Amino acid sequence: MTPGVDIDGLHARLAAQGVAVLLAPTHQPWGLRECLIAGPAGHRQRLCAQAPEAREATGPAT
Repeated sequence: MTPGVDIDGLHARLAAQGVAVLLAPTHQPWGLRECLIAGPAGHRQRLCAQAPEAREATGPAT
């Protein structure tokens, strides 16, 4: 997890480049904003960052 990453913006850039998106950016109950992509070889990567409302409640991630 990387603090301050714009998951929605990253998702949009990757999708525009033709990356297979398996899960669009989604708020998870555990306070993360996540999306799931697949590379050309089928390897899956989950991209996540602390959800904005979670950052406001807890302060910046360290």
